[in-house]
Parts: sequence; structure tokens; C-alpha cells
Amino acid sequence: MIRGSAHNLKRTRESNIKESHDSEERASKKSVNVEQSVSEIAKSSNKYLDSGVKLTYVVDCTAKENIDTVKLKDIIGDENLEELYQFNFTVDLEYLMSNLAENVRSTAKVHVIHGMRESAPILETSQNSEDGSSSLSERKRLLSKNVGQMGKNNVPYVKVAIVTANICYADWNNMCQAAYQTPIISLKSIRSTTGILIGSEHGSPFERDLLTYFRAYRMQVTDNLCAKLEKYDFSECKAVIIGSTPGYHKGEDMQNWGLKRLQYVLTKKVDITPECQKNSIVLTQMKSLEGEYGRPHDLAFAGFLRMAGATYQSLHNWFPKYLCKWAGKAGGRERAMPHYKSYTRLRVNKDITSDSSENDKDARASIAWHLVTSANLSRAAWGDLQKNGSQLHIRHYELGVLIYPDLWEDGQAHILVANHSNTQPLPPKFISEQHPTIIPVRIPYGLPPAEYTKSDHCWTTAVVDVDSD
Repeated sequence: MIRGSAHNLKRTRESNIKESHDSEERASKKSVNVEQSVSEIAKSSNKYLDSGVKLTYVVDCTAKENIDTVKLKDIIGDENLEELYQFNFTVDLEYLMSNLAENVRSTAKVHVIHGMRESAPILETSQNSEDGSSSLSERKRLLSKNVGQMGKNNVPYVKVAIVTANICYADWNNMCQAAYQTPIISLKSIRSTTGILIGSEHGSPFERDLLTYFRAYRMQVTDNLCAKLEKYDFSECKAVIIGSTPGYHKGEDMQNWGLKRLQYVLTKKVDITPECQKNSIVLTQMKSLEGEYGRPHDLAFAGFLRMAGATYQSLHNWFPKYLCKWAGKAGGRERAMPHYKSYTRLRVNKDITSDSSENDKDARASIAWHLVTSANLSRAAWGDLQKNGSQLHIRHYELGVLIYPDLWEDGQAHILVANHSNTQPLPPKFISEQHPTIIPVRIPYGLPPAEYTKSDHCWTTAVVDVDSD
């Protein structure tokens, strides 16, 4: 009897505990469901728009971490592709052609303008093994761009993609990269052919700046490209072109390129409220730092820098305090080699302190402006001011796009940081609008940024780390 009573008592207690746990679980689920309902209602009352900026797919990341990413095939694999212009520094032609749709590989005209002399023999060999539909042009220090001309049901259209990746397997599969894509660009109507900009034949600032950049190559292939592109309507593109072209730029031409171009746009076009100025930080991630570019003030560098030994020696006494780690599970790219060259001003949501993104509903930060570009932090890419600031000397071709909220022209637009667990973030508490227009952008590193400790250092040619990663 005692054993039986004890057994029954145990069963009774187990039953009561189970019922209690079930009750708590139901209450918890109910609470979660209520929170989810509130969250879903809030999301449904906001308008979400595409920024055009996405991370690229990484093979070693999980399916969840690769949500809302793009592959090279997504950009150039259109079955209606008729013509492709590929500008890049390094190009694996075989890899490029393998990402075209099978039905167009023998018919599409492919133009490759590259900047790496070492690639020329490989490209020429690859070209000879193809069907003859590709043409090669060499130009020093080019950037990552694709311009594709397509046609569906005899209706021609184009798309422009600006990416941070070279055209090779490793860049598109193993590294953290970014890609900006325009919407599908249709032909201009007869009315808009002459353009709407006063004193210009172009239909939009995006078109004007893009064609100005291409014309700076002074090549027949780019002149032909411009003649085709000026027939298309780029007015729906919500981005500003920030480019660099080699040369000694003077007078008004200085504000068209490099650092002076970015300075002009940020000064004249981007409205930074006093509250944002007080509470925001500037983050940049680049592959390399060339030379001592001047001390950054209130600037945090998020990324993985490659420095020459002399540069490291001149900077290491003061520079590390501005550095942040390439880390953060919330970004979904912690284990991917960073090649995401970006410059961003953002205001961090201080209510979110955990690195985990699983329970994120609100955005981790709002973005005042975001630049995705091919340009590392160097005088060669951005320009060297000479002759008392009257001349800007640039050595590289670079291209990027800048986005900021006012480009969406509705007065309530906010660019918010998204991640793989929260692709439609809600506004942080410091955003006062009830039903704002939200433009989500995935930022691949952790926020708030994790600062360097005394034991951390950049990868440099001066300091070799033999530990495995």
C-alpha cells in the first residue's frame, strides 16, 4: 500500500507538474502570440519598400542566414538576356559564362572590360574556347558593375547592378559582398525622351551621373553603351551615383568625383537632424587601407583591414581605438570573409543589447545614409587634394551608390537595419511617425559594434597570425 500510495502520489505530482507546465506553456505561447499579433499588425500598417541593396549568397552560411540574398546567376542569368557589359578588375570568363542562362550563352553579346593585366591571357584563352560572342577590353583599375540589356515579348529593358565582388567563384561564394540592382528599366516614352532636367538631355540625375561616369572611360565600347542607355528611363532609381575616375580634376569638375563628390552630396542633399548628429556614428568596412589618409574623428571602422607594414607602423599607436570587430551573430556573416565595402552613418537602437537576432522585432539601428562601393579607403580611390585644395588627383576607377531616406520623397521614409531573422524591422522608439515608410537594409556586422580590445589587431603584412580561424 505504501509503495502503491507513493507511486500514485508520484503520478499525481507528475500530473500536477505537467498541468502546471502546460498551463505556463499555454500562457507563454499566448503571450508570444499576442506579441506576434501586435508585431504583425504593426508591420501591416507600415509600408516596406526595396532599397535595391542586398547581401550576396555565401555557401557556408545557413539557409536562414542566406534569406533575401542574391547570387551572380540571379543578376545575369536572365533567359531574355541579349547583351551584357561586365566591368571588373578580375574576371574569370568561364565562371561568368557559366552563370548565364543556357539558352543565351551562344547568342548574347558579352562585353568584358577588365583592369587586371594578369587576367588578360586567361581571358583570351577562355574567349577562344567560347563561341565568339564575347569581346574584351582592358582598362586599368576598374570596378564591379554589370549592365544587362534584355527583351521579353519584344519589349526591351535593361538592369544595372553595382557589386563589390570580382567575377570569380571565391568572391561570389565564400565572401561577404553586397550588390545594388536597379529596378527593371524600360524605354522612355516619346514625351520624356528629351529629359526633365533643366539644361540636360537626360531624364534623371541617376541617368546623368551614370552616363557621365561611363563616358569618362573614353572608349568606343562605353560610348556605344551610353548611346543605348540614354534611351531608357532611370527615373525610378532611388540612389545617387558616387564614382571616381583617374585624372587631375579641377574647378567644378572636382565635385563630380571621389571624396569631393561624396562631400557635395552629403552637404547639399542629405539632411542630418541635430538629434541624429548627436547620437549617430559612422561605420565603414573596407578591404584595405592605403597610406595614412588622415585621422578619422568620431569614426569607427567595422571590418577587416589589409595594411602594408609601413602603414601599420605609422598608424598602430592611435588607429586601433577606432576599430571594431568583424563580428556579430545578428549580422549573419560572422564566419564569412568581409569584402563588403561600405560607409554608413547610423543611429543605434540602445534598447537592443543582445547579439542574438532571434527575438528582434525593432530595428537595431536607423540609417541616415549608406554607401556601397568598390572603393577602399585610399587616396588612389577617393582622391588626393593637391595645390592648396584646388586639384583632386584620382588614380582608380571606382563606383558606388549612396542611399538616404529623402530619396523616397514621402517625408516619412526611414532606412532601417534588417537582418536574416528580422527582414521587416519595426521602427525604434526614437522614430516618432506612426506609420512610416520603411526601407530595410541588411548590415552584415554586429550592432552595437564591438570595439577592439588590447589583444586584437588588424591582419597586416607587418603582423602575421598563424592561428587557424
